[in-house]
Amino acid sequence: AVSGYAVSQVLDQLPNMLTVDNQQEAHLRYVLKQLHQHSTWEGEVWAQSGANGGAYPGLGRALPRVLDDEGDLASYVCFFSDISERKASEQRIHRLAYYDALTHLPNRTLFQDRLHTALQSAERQKSWVVLMFLDLDRFKPINDSLGHAAGDRMLKEMATRLLGCVDDDDTVARMGGDEFTLLLQPRASREMALNRAIHVAEQILASLVKPFVLEGREFFVTASIGIALSPQDGNELSQLMKNADTAMYHAKERGKNNFQFYQADMNASALERLELESDLRHALEQEEFVLYYQPQFSGDGKRLTGAEALLRWRHPRRGLVPPGDFIPVLEELGLVVDVGDWVISEACRQLKAWHQAKVRVPKVSVNISARQFSDGQLGTRIATILRDTGLPPACLELELTESILMREVSEAMQILDGLKNLGLSIAVDDFGTGYSSLNYLKQFPIDVLKIDRTFVDGLPSGEQDAQIARAIIAMAHSLNLAVIAEGVETHEQLDFLREHGCDEVQGYLFGRPMPANRFEAQFSNDALFMFD
Repeated sequence: AVSGYAVSQVLDQLPNMLTVDNQQEAHLRYVLKQLHQHSTWEGEVWAQSGANGGAYPGLGRALPRVLDDEGDLASYVCFFSDISERKASEQRIHRLAYYDALTHLPNRTLFQDRLHTALQSAERQKSWVVLMFLDLDRFKPINDSLGHAAGDRMLKEMATRLLGCVDDDDTVARMGGDEFTLLLQPRASREMALNRAIHVAEQILASLVKPFVLEGREFFVTASIGIALSPQDGNELSQLMKNADTAMYHAKERGKNNFQFYQADMNASALERLELESDLRHALEQEEFVLYYQPQFSGDGKRLTGAEALLRWRHPRRGLVPPGDFIPVLEELGLVVDVGDWVISEACRQLKAWHQAKVRVPKVSVNISARQFSDGQLGTRIATILRDTGLPPACLELELTESILMREVSEAMQILDGLKNLGLSIAVDDFGTGYSSLNYLKQFPIDVLKIDRTFVDGLPSGEQDAQIARAIIAMAHSLNLAVIAEGVETHEQLDFLREHGCDEVQGYLFGRPMPANRFEAQFSNDALFMFD
């Protein structure tokens, strides 16, 4: 039987023996009232099983009352069915509709429902609501390199850390991807809301100091947090969410790993940022990107040894956009690989054209981004470019920063080995600003160290810069590596570097980055730059 009782157990018993304790009195009074008024009743009850004493949901139906021969009420006929499976299905559907399947946090729909309710309540009670938008910094490279399973584990742990930073009556939700939102319980005053928001934001950033352990390795991520307060920053759901999102992007622009409160003037910069993103998505197909070339010379300044290709964006309205304004955005939009490949292809095409025109430029250097380097297909794409352009591999030099190489040493060595097998030259850019060790330098199949301009600026009078420059040159030569000094702007700097055996130099002393046609005109056979 559905009830779990034998017939002998229920004969002459009251119906309340079939219901759980918390429903006996009030619910049975309600059922009897409905029967007296309408002669029928149908509804859900929580029933008690006679088999194990457990409770389960059921659907009850009571038919019109039964009268005896004298017309008096004799009984009601009731039917009861177990709806446990239906209820379980409803709960599953509810969780799918309102909760994130990965982290089990509320999803966008439930979060917006709670925010809407909180805003209505706050308006009535004249209280302050705190809304926080959070986006993980550098999550995508980890997800791309380790796979989605590892990325999912990080997101689940991130959810746990966020819950540890708030109170039980606050809401933490996952909006999708690596973006989370937090709704803090309303506070009575603006000052209390501000203090609470600052405390939670600081707790979140502090929780990310601890590394995430994935596949036996430690990974660090940071977060950019945007905060909006209601009613100050809007008392409508869409406006408040938009402003919190704007503040979050402002936090990213301020260097990431920080939190920013929404300010009214952010809207103008946010609109400009959206326009920039939209324009960037079309810049490659619209052929708005161009390469500028900066000459590289032998250490004595007398012989052209190569050119570094530098990306520029010739915007139809903004003019020439500085690389610092758009390259980080390319990274965030996931466009840096496509644009980076175009840079390699265009630089190789241009150098081949110069060779055919008898312009003596021995090699071209291009900068490689972290995402390009680690996506697993860089060598294949470069091999295709070299084949298509007909450029000898030895004429192409790839520049990588120390931080890229040191991010995952064993993986970097494998990638470098593959690139070296193509016959390319490998240079470590901005050397001296990272944390690479001599031991790793000995193992990496590299050819060139580029002394960062920050150490060249103080030459020759700055004793510390002079010591660092001398040490880098000596160390590189002991490892059979060539040295290029960046940022050479004075004859005194050139003299110092030449005296201490620096192999190549580049900087404004020899020429600023310039378009290909100007480079060709300045450094063709008929106009070869020479220093006496």
